[in-house]
Amino acid sequence: MSQLDSLLAEICADPEDMTPRRAYAAAVKPSDPDRAQLIELQLALRDARRAGKDPDARHSRELVKNHGAAWAGPLATQVDYYMFWSGFVEEIEIDAARLLATDVRALAPIRHLRVRRLVPRVSEVAKLPLLGQCHSLDLQSCRLQDVDLAELVASPLVRGVRILRVGNNHDITLDGLRMIARADLPDLVFVDATGTHAELV
Repeated sequence: MSQLDSLLAEICADPEDMTPRRAYAAAVKPSDPDRAQLIELQLALRDARRAGKDPDARHSRELVKNHGAAWAGPLATQVDYYMFWSGFVEEIEIDAARLLATDVRALAPIRHLRVRRLVPRVSEVAKLPLLGQCHSLDLQSCRLQDVDLAELVASPLVRGVRILRVGNNHDITLDGLRMIARADLPDLVFVDATGTHAELV
């Protein structure tokens, strides 16, 4: 395993730790200075936003526009959408069947997950270790019912989710939102239920 592969494995194993990301930037700089620059820029953007500032991200976006597909690696062809945060792909949109067939955790430090066509694979997805590292979970327009939602929020793997989007699942009712409220989700701060039977609650 190369130094870069080893560092990527560290990054994927602990998406919260920024230290191996900085080490990756230093290691890749001689061979790919643009790649290193994106990591450094986005880490600086992250720090600035956490300090309450509104930094200019235009150069970062330009780098992703020009090189993002190459830097995303195999994920670029496995997902429907991806976004770089803190120098690496952290946000993806992916079909449930493909998610189950792809070892996403080994490819990128995913923290924001959008799953499409989730039914009838709710039980399988609810057991994916990937969920344990996600800050946000987007399950909009998946034809979910209350019983599906109950299975998802009962999974201990979603305990760290902060943002949960279940909008446009028209069969979710007030009972479904009550299940979310009763679930062991101590970090949850926002639920989007727009387009459900419970959206006005």
